[in-house]
Amino acid sequence: MDPTDDTYERMSKELEEARRALGEAERHYRLIAENTQDFIWTVDLGTGRYTYVSPAVTALRGLTPEEALREPFERSFNPDSCHRIKERVRRALERLSEGGGESVPVCREVFAQPFRGGGEKLVETVLTLVSGPGGVRGLLGVSRDVGARIEAENLLRENEERFRGMVEMVPFPLILTTMRDHLITYINRRACETLGVEPRSVIGMQTVSFYANPEDRASVIKELEEKGAVLEREALMKTSSGETFWALLSARLIPYWGDQMVLLVMNDITERKALEGELRRLANTDMLTGIANRRSFMESLRREIMRARRYGRPLSLLMLDVDHFKRINDTHGHPCGDDVLKKLAVTVRETLRDSDLFGRIGGEEFAVALPETPLAGALQNAERVRAEVGRAVVSFGGREIRFAVSIGAAALADGGEDMEGLFSRVDAALYRAKEGGRNRVCAG
Repeated sequence: MDPTDDTYERMSKELEEARRALGEAERHYRLIAENTQDFIWTVDLGTGRYTYVSPAVTALRGLTPEEALREPFERSFNPDSCHRIKERVRRALERLSEGGGESVPVCREVFAQPFRGGGEKLVETVLTLVSGPGGVRGLLGVSRDVGARIEAENLLRENEERFRGMVEMVPFPLILTTMRDHLITYINRRACETLGVEPRSVIGMQTVSFYANPEDRASVIKELEEKGAVLEREALMKTSSGETFWALLSARLIPYWGDQMVLLVMNDITERKALEGELRRLANTDMLTGIANRRSFMESLRREIMRARRYGRPLSLLMLDVDHFKRINDTHGHPCGDDVLKKLAVTVRETLRDSDLFGRIGGEEFAVALPETPLAGALQNAERVRAEVGRAVVSFGGREIRFAVSIGAAALADGGEDMEGLFSRVDAALYRAKEGGRNRVCAG
């Protein structure tokens, strides 16, 4: 047998197997192309005609594959899209001539294709130049209808712009953050003014930067995790310059662009807190002398008595009364008497420790509570107060007015003595000081 015949037969079998494998691969890829929802097509750049279109062309353009194959490629896109495709292909051909390989990506863009019966569809198309040994073989395209997606994106964009427009108009600070890492994604104009920041400088920052006490932020986050909302929680906040202010916070978890977000609303209540503080001060302060009034002093004394009993510590009480105060009022007038009471308050306050309690409990009567002080120490304090008051002078109407005080002193007794019992004994001691000649200290 001729060896040449044997070689020819072997080569024929190999060629047949290659053709069969190629055919199998072609059927495989055609099966994929014809069952995908994407429109797959190829174009011969020399003739400008389709060489293949997948069945998805019907849903995309309203044409059968046969009708699409008979149509020139240029009619498949509107003029603007066709012009852009030609320009992208031209540039890709230049790259291919420089050694771009067997295939060169052309572009991935959204183009407009006419639909049978009128109108256009927006398609996202991936274009690739396919080349081979003989040069460029054609243009491969994969197109997908993205009209609904773009419409939804436009609607979302419009809604977001509408949302931003509305929140920019609200008269209170508003911040949008992620729940996952608490990063600021949006801040309105009022919030920027309140915090003293520019929008671009805080996007991506964590809100902890604006809490004076990080514990407040942690508490807000915990309640959001547990309940999904926080309503009117007071927190001390701070601006970018470090200045603090009180805010009333409300927050709620909301879905936003597929993520869990926090909508935080702030209301600056610094003035209200200051007013509340002033009202508390006025409610607890004697208007004439500026020291604690009777109600405030009694509440504080009751707490000190409870503390002294709990820990077994000493506590003493002094009761002061201005001697001959009625005579001062009758002789020099009530304005002079008011000045005497104010001078007394200043003098006694300067004599006491910061931990001591001092209040006006009625008329010309004053009381001093001395924590951690037994009776002996209380009597020493009382004598020092009496002496300092005796040296005080009130200038009124061109005259110098001097005055004195009588003082009763008593220490909290063992055995559970209450506040009324302590007051009763110190009041009796004050009475003895008055009866004994005034301007003196007596123990009860």
